[in-house]
Amino acid sequence: VGSNLYPHNRLSVRGVIQTHTDNKVLILLNGHVLRDANQGGINTDIYNLFPIELIEKIEIIRGPGSILYGTNAFSGVVNIITKKSDHDNAHSANSELNLSLGTHSTHSATVSHHKEHQDYRFDVALNQQKTAGETFHDLNGEFGSSGDYPTDKEIVQMLINGHYKSVSVNGLISDSSQGHVKSLYQFPSSTLDIQRGHLDVGYKYKGHKNWTSSSNITYNFHEVAFDISNSRDTQTDSHSYLWEIKTIGQLSEGTSLILGASYELLEGTIGNNSDIPTHFNTDRQSTYGQVNWQLSKKRKLVFGAQINKAEFTDFHLAPRFAYIHTFNSNWIGKVLYGEAYRSPFATDLFLNSPSLQGSEDLKAETIGTFDFQMSYHKGNVFWSNTLYESEHDDLHQRETINDIPTFVNKGSITYAGLETELRYQWSEKTEVLANASYQKSLDNEGIDNATFQPQTMIKFGISHQLTKGTTLSVHDSYFEAPTTLEEIGLTPSAVNAPPSDYHLVTFNLVSKLKAFTSNPFWHKSTVKLYIDNVLDETIYFTSINRQNVNSVPHHMGINGHISFQMGF
Repeated sequence: VGSNLYPHNRLSVRGVIQTHTDNKVLILLNGHVLRDANQGGINTDIYNLFPIELIEKIEIIRGPGSILYGTNAFSGVVNIITKKSDHDNAHSANSELNLSLGTHSTHSATVSHHKEHQDYRFDVALNQQKTAGETFHDLNGEFGSSGDYPTDKEIVQMLINGHYKSVSVNGLISDSSQGHVKSLYQFPSSTLDIQRGHLDVGYKYKGHKNWTSSSNITYNFHEVAFDISNSRDTQTDSHSYLWEIKTIGQLSEGTSLILGASYELLEGTIGNNSDIPTHFNTDRQSTYGQVNWQLSKKRKLVFGAQINKAEFTDFHLAPRFAYIHTFNSNWIGKVLYGEAYRSPFATDLFLNSPSLQGSEDLKAETIGTFDFQMSYHKGNVFWSNTLYESEHDDLHQRETINDIPTFVNKGSITYAGLETELRYQWSEKTEVLANASYQKSLDNEGIDNATFQPQTMIKFGISHQLTKGTTLSVHDSYFEAPTTLEEIGLTPSAVNAPPSDYHLVTFNLVSKLKAFTSNPFWHKSTVKLYIDNVLDETIYFTSINRQNVNSVPHHMGINGHISFQMGF
């Protein structure tokens, strides 16, 4: 979900969604923190434009993860793992070209190169994307404005990943631009420009027996520019420097230990070009540990804690406890309690604007979650069910003080829900995937489902090998209508189409040319056809950022693209 300012910027996990910034889910790139120091959650360029063809897999952890990942690992963690070469040869080099064309004048080009030797491995990729996107016509905005809502976007980016002996390097550089409707929901439309830089350098040391230690330095640069209204511009830049050390090893047979510590420095500038900019410089640190204790073949205990300290807040302890029981070869049960925190970022602390004020008195938001999970795995069937309940305290909200909206700690929310997932290998050629979730929330003022998360979400998909080398996948994702502003007692002055439930159906056909020709020139080539929104739904979501308008456009029209991938 997203807003008029940050389109498609927000990932909601377990109902935790109060603002349009993505500051409750931690994004990692190959295991390393990827975030801005200004708001801690401007990820629209990642969600909209990260090249899919370079992703090997995406790991998702639901629930609190602060003990091992730190601030922002509040309701979940998303780890993007980029592709490595599948060459088995320790002395190899190969390249890959990916070209794509689609509706709305969409085009994309990616070229990547892999080089491997006995002592090193190096991957580099360049990507360029551009699309005119869909345009929503004749929408109403704030201050009596109206106009067209664009979704055009473009990006140029480079990724690197490699290692030399015990030294590793990961990096990302990107420059993107997207159509949006300013900070105030006021037409005519404008552009959101984001520049991002990410570099992680690590060193891993193999110690005595099964002990390893690692040290990583992660640098993130982020610059964003946008219009507030028709006459004011905003530009912010931020830099963060994160140093982490970690040790992992076995205390005894069946007992392992993780110990670590991190220090992060955040600095940059926030403010409007027409005002005096605010320069910020702050830091935070943490120490954590976790013990995994295999009590017996069927019983495992996990416990740990993290101690956190930010410059303007008190020390905070986040504990974690889990008991895992293997009933038999098919059934496993788990009981978990974990806590997480989210320290305030620069905007929350230091923003000094006539329309919004930060506060150095802000405490960290906290959440505590109980999980109960049962999973079944036998042969070609995997089935998992999770019940959870979370208590979210010290929310960062806005309250008018001296006639200016100001960040304060205010209120609490209780979340509860059920998640279920099924994977079934129907036959050698056919796989079925299904998952569903149902969640409810209640805030301290007695308002139900005030977090704008759809209560019910269901996904069903089937993947079938049509012929040797060709696979067809069809998925249907159903989303119940989110809570509207009117349902929580607000009366927006500008009204567009209301948020509603919808089905998002996708179609994906993949053909490996090796199956159709004996010519070795084409043996590393693949053709893909992807069609999105097959049912031609027009989708709107509740306007979280500017609540004088009832909704923001999310998606419309049948979109498709065809891509050609070739290795050489």
